[in-house]
Formats: sequence, structure tokens, C-alpha cells
Amino acid sequence: MNKKIFFPLLLLLALFIHRHNYFNADEGVILAGAWSLFNNKELYADIFTFIPPGSFYIILWLWKIFGVHYLVAKAFAILLIFLSALGIYKISKLFTQNKYLILPPLVFILSSALWPIINHNTFNLVFIVWSVYFTLRGLSNYSRNNFIISGLLVGISLLFLQQKAIILIFSILTFLFLLFYKEKNYKILKSSIYFLSAAFLPILILFLKWPASILYKNLIIFPLFHYYETNKHSFCLLIFFLTILFLLALLFKKQGNKKIWLILYIQLFLLLSTIPRADHFHILLITFPVYALLPLILEKICLAFPPLGKSFLYAIIFSILLILIFPITNLFFLNSDFSNLISFIKQSCQESKYIYAGPFIPHLYFATKKINPSPYSFLITKHQTEEQFEQAQKDIARIKPACAILNYEIVEKFNYNKNNPIDNYIEKNYELISQFNDYLVYKIK
Repeated sequence: MNKKIFFPLLLLLALFIHRHNYFNADEGVILAGAWSLFNNKELYADIFTFIPPGSFYIILWLWKIFGVHYLVAKAFAILLIFLSALGIYKISKLFTQNKYLILPPLVFILSSALWPIINHNTFNLVFIVWSVYFTLRGLSNYSRNNFIISGLLVGISLLFLQQKAIILIFSILTFLFLLFYKEKNYKILKSSIYFLSAAFLPILILFLKWPASILYKNLIIFPLFHYYETNKHSFCLLIFFLTILFLLALLFKKQGNKKIWLILYIQLFLLLSTIPRADHFHILLITFPVYALLPLILEKICLAFPPLGKSFLYAIIFSILLILIFPITNLFFLNSDFSNLISFIKQSCQESKYIYAGPFIPHLYFATKKINPSPYSFLITKHQTEEQFEQAQKDIARIKPACAILNYEIVEKFNYNKNNPIDNYIEKNYELISQFNDYLVYKIK
């Protein structure tokens, strides 16, 4: 298909797929954080978060330019998804120029259909994809410029999500060192230095605004010791993709193409990075290296197998893609009663500009244009500490928000314990005035 036709159609597809506001909690974390910044709160002081500041500030700046609207954030997120797809297409072109090149970006866009795209993971992804592209380009002649650009991009990606950026830096550097060990080419070492030096430049931005102690506590210590306990997930999908990766290694084992081995090596580490939360969203988000190899894989199948075997393999690939792209889930589907809930909160909670929305419904703060009385956009037992629950309860008691909106169904999968300072305080000091499906609306007595 002609590129002049294909890419506009791809963008239209992305716009169509992501045209709704699903009032998703994961999107709500970013929107609530940006909304708090808009209301003059300070990140890592008045706002607690264990992710880097990039997502919050980019949405804040967009709102200041284009107005405080959900569509502004959504349009930006769709643009980043499209740019990620374009980067995946460019990666594929480094391996082959065949007719299957439209598949990787198309599969990627379709696989994003149920993602919460106003999210630090998707904002981070576009820089990861293009960093991989420039690294692969740099392998051809160890071009300084390609490795500098790649380093800058992965450094920028860390401003949105630290884990994936660190994993990518580690995988690229270790691959280059292994390559140097094999080839004894000192250009490889120089390329490593260019890449690493460039990667550190964007990261220095963080230290211009926040002390190292705060960054270390929020961005390293807290996620390291408080994330996995409440995010345990089946490893079935992760094992499935690791198996696919192993089969691809067998498929390409006789080829000495270092670009292929680099992309497989990066894919391995990106897959391993999902261990803390190996769900559909987090895994499909980082399987772009496998997508990028699809045209080359299909080309090899055409050359290596007779017509009957070829048809059988195509059927298997098509079936796998269907399973991955169209999962049976209602996780992100729009609650038809949500607009009524928003209207009810705005009418019934006018006495204060504050509401409490919990344990994990941060999307309500921006949707209602109300302010969070505590530093925490969500509070989940075993995730946040007892001290943090106590601090939030004291803030709620001091500010006395007009309403408290609770949804326990969302946090059931985290084994949420209702016997905590916040829920006990709300039970004593607020009364239930309405219910919208799983959303319970309480008003202060």
C-alpha cells in the first residue's frame, strides 16, 4: 500500500479506536496529577507519586496552551501512539522491504484498542521505540550521531517511566560490550560512551528541580518495595511471549545479522521488565520488537515452507494475533451511568472544592474538577504504607471534603482491606446518599 495513503488511514484508525473517554483509573492517575499541578500543588511535596514527572508536566503545559480539556490530553496520547507505530514501521524497514511492512504498525495500533493511553507507559513507549530504531541504525557503521540520538531518546523516556528506560539502557550497553568482546572493534566502545553520556543529559533535568534524596525515595525505593505485592499477576502471557522469542531465536540462529540479535536481546529484557505486572496491557505495550520482525518472519516462511505448510503457519499467526488484539475483557469499557455520577457529584457536593475519591478512582478528580484533599491519587492497602494512610486520613479530617466517593469493586483484585484509617473515618463521619453501580457516594454528616 502507498505510504501516502497508509499512514493517514493508520492515524484515522487510531483516532477511531481511541475516540471514547472510558474514565479509566490508570488514565486518572496522570490526569489527577496534572490537575493538582494546575491547582498550584507541588509534585513530590503536595502530590505523592512513584513515577517520574514527565507525564504530569506535559499534560499541564498542553492545558495551559490549549485549555483544560480531556480531549487535549487524549489527542496528544493518540499522536504518541501513532508516532510509536511509525517508529515500529521504520524498524521493520531496517530488516526487509517486502509487502508485509504494513503489518507491524497495523497490529500495534489494533493491539492498543483497550489501552489507557493517557498514561506514563504509553508516553514512555514512543521514546523507547525510536531509541531502538536509532541504535539499530548505529550498528551499521557505529555512527556517533545515531548513538547520541538514541541515548537522548532513552534519557527522555526515563522522565516518563524509570524502569523501562533503565532496562533499555542496560540491554543496549551489555549487547555492545558483548559485541566488543567478539569483534574487538574500539568503535563499539566509543559508541557505548556516546550513548550513555547522551542518556544522562535529560536525566539531569530532574536534579535541577528536586533533591536527589526525594527522587531516590519516591522513584526507586517506593516502587522497589511497594509495587509487586499488590500487582501480582499470572505469568501465562509472559511465558507465551518468552516461548515465541525462543522460537524466533531458533528461526534466526544461522543468521549472523547483529541487528536481529540486538532486537531479540532487547525484547527479552523488555519482557522480563513486566514481571511486576505481567498483564495484557503491560506485555503488549513492549512487544513491538516482535511486531517489527513480522515482515521478515513471513518472508522466511514463504521461502522455507511448501504451500500447505505455509498456509498452516499463516493460520497460526493470524489466530495468535486475533487472541492478542481482541481480548475478551470489560476492564476499560465505559460505564453508561458515569455521566450521571459526575453530574450528581457536581450538584450534591458544592459546599467544598474538595472530594475524596478512593481507593482507586483518581479519574473522578479531573472529571468533576474537584481537588484531592490528600497527596495520594489512590490508596491501596499493602501498596501504600500505614503511615501514608494515617497522613491521608488526617488531611481528610482537616479539610473535610463535602463528599467521599468509594468503589471497592475496582480494588477487589488487590485484596484491599477496608479496615484502615480512611475507610473507618468515612464510615463514622459520612453517610451514604446515593449509589451508581459500584460507585458509592457519601456526604459529610
